Amino acid sequence: MNASDRRKVENLSKIAQTTLAILEEMRTTVEEMAENEEAKFDNMCERGLESSPMGEAIEKAMEALQEAYSEIDEAHSSLESAIIVLDEVSE
Repeated sequence: MNASDRRKVENLSKIAQTTLAILEEMRTTVEEMAENEEAKFDNMCERGLESSPMGEAIEKAMEALQEAYSEIDEAHSSLESAIIVLDEVSE
């Protein structure tokens, strides 16, 4: 790999690092939101309201947020692996 290509790979790695930080922030925020919805749902269950329209909406939101968290976490892990490979290539 020539010096120009090595600089391109290093730049890509820097962009990936920035993206990784954004994914980390997203992952944390979505996890917190899912936990909040779960707490709301659990409180409704204690009062027997989980089958109400509001309870069902909260449960649906909670499940969607948990799925989003899982997908973001997978993207985060994949990007971490890609950064390792890019860093190896640029050495």
